Amino acid sequence: MPPKKDGKKKKKKKVAKTGDATTVEEKYDQTLKKIDSLQSELVLRTEIARRSKATSSDLRLRIKEVNELSEEEKQNKYDISTDLIRQYKSMQLDLTSKIKSLENNNASLSERLNIVNNELKNERKNK
Repeated sequence: MPPKKDGKKKKKKKVAKTGDATTVEEKYDQTLKKIDSLQSELVLRTEIARRSKATSSDLRLRIKEVNELSEEEKQNKYDISTDLIRQYKSMQLDLTSKIKSLENNNASLSERLNIVNNELKNERKNK
């Protein structure tokens, strides 16, 4: 393999031309124009940043409101659920006691019916 060449090149010095088209006044005018454009861009970017901060603040406030509404809805859901459970248990106890009462009533009426039937049989026998 042949040896590698250095990638270095000699820099040529630029010689200032005497007939240069840009004078000091033109450079000054260009610099002023650049300053104006940079100031305009800075104002524009400052306005964009201000709007972004305002939007961010509004969105944070909206997120806070939505979170508060969500928590309120969760609390309402929990309250309703608790109330329904309480009502269900109350109804269940009432129905259980009513069922027991009806069963007792049924048993006593059955017993009374048996007694009346026995009395009826005895009366028929006697007649």
